[in-house]
Amino acid sequence: MSPVRPVTTSAGEKRWEAYWREGGRQRSKRFDRKRDADAHVAQRRLDRARGVRPADDRITLNQLVSDYITAAAPRISKRYLETLQIQTTKATAYIGGYRAIEVDEEIADRMLDALARVHGAATVNRVRSVMHTIYADAIRRRALHHNPFAATAKRAAPKPLAQPLAVDELHAVADAAGERLHRDYAAIIVGGYTGLRLGELFALQRSDVRDGMIIVRHALDLDRSLKAPKTGGWREVQLLEPAAAALEEWLAVAPEHELVFPGMRGAVMHVGNWRRRSWAPAAALAAERLDRPELAARRPGELRHTAASIAFAHGASVLWVQQQLGHADASMTLRVYSHLIRRYDTRERERLNRSLAGAHDSTTPAPASARPVTMRHDYLAALTISSEKTTRDNLQRTTGVHHAAW
Repeated sequence: MSPVRPVTTSAGEKRWEAYWREGGRQRSKRFDRKRDADAHVAQRRLDRARGVRPADDRITLNQLVSDYITAAAPRISKRYLETLQIQTTKATAYIGGYRAIEVDEEIADRMLDALARVHGAATVNRVRSVMHTIYADAIRRRALHHNPFAATAKRAAPKPLAQPLAVDELHAVADAAGERLHRDYAAIIVGGYTGLRLGELFALQRSDVRDGMIIVRHALDLDRSLKAPKTGGWREVQLLEPAAAALEEWLAVAPEHELVFPGMRGAVMHVGNWRRRSWAPAAALAAERLDRPELAARRPGELRHTAASIAFAHGASVLWVQQQLGHADASMTLRVYSHLIRRYDTRERERLNRSLAGAHDSTTPAPASARPVTMRHDYLAALTISSEKTTRDNLQRTTGVHHAAW
């Protein structure tokens, strides 16, 4: 006998009734469509085959979350318990009344979208991660058979624009750090003028410094072992005069060690410790001296953006900056630094101003040969503006220990 049968309501409407036995009792549920009733019966059979207990079918999401937190509380810290309660409350505020087994990918996605309208991507992703963990735990206990959050996508946060340090800020932070350790002064100056990633900076070896340039061969992995750089290959980074001078002075007095910037006990630098113990106090002191409170919140990763900003401010081509920073291609450099390029490229504005001024004086256009060459914002087509040597020479002439012109 089929577990689905047609029935007629008191209003004369046709419905489909699925029925089954549970806990020694006959149970039933009505549906508008036969295929929904068949699907319901098939799902119950699958649950029984997987060992899902019938009682768990009626557990709401609120109860599922409450049971998980109660079971987890004895083995987690008080702080994490509070965080867990905050994150799960955000989810249950939207879908807590659903039965846990009813929540599918569509419902989970709608809940995450609703959260994204009032919270940032990081918060939404934390809620998603917590709910994924709770459902995974229920599956492990065979209380449920499906995790709707496994198929949901992380929410992407918009990337903030690169915010480089001004040159006086760079030197103020370096000077403040140098009052404690000469090593840190040199590291900040080298990082701010070369654009090395922190992992590349602290993996730098003496043998990598030669003939006015740095050969980037290594980077630090998460366990502080050496690995290949991010883009997979070696690259040459040209040293501008301030970086070359700071590096030469440091290596002249540095303890004998294979690493240029080793940790306090000679081991590989722990980047997180350096950020907290060296960079953060130096940035705070520089912010106080310059009366720029926002400087205290800047991160050492912005040294890389600072190097790009200095280069573009003094006429470097996109190709030169791309090769210095080790981007995969010049289009990536354009995507990250287009706002800086536009800020420093005033040639288009000057050309238009000259053209507008000339329009008042004469209606005769200037011959094509007399018109200034424009810097198109498609820099990929204009990478031949200057050779690498010319770019470097221009930068060397315009950079120095004293930066009164910046």
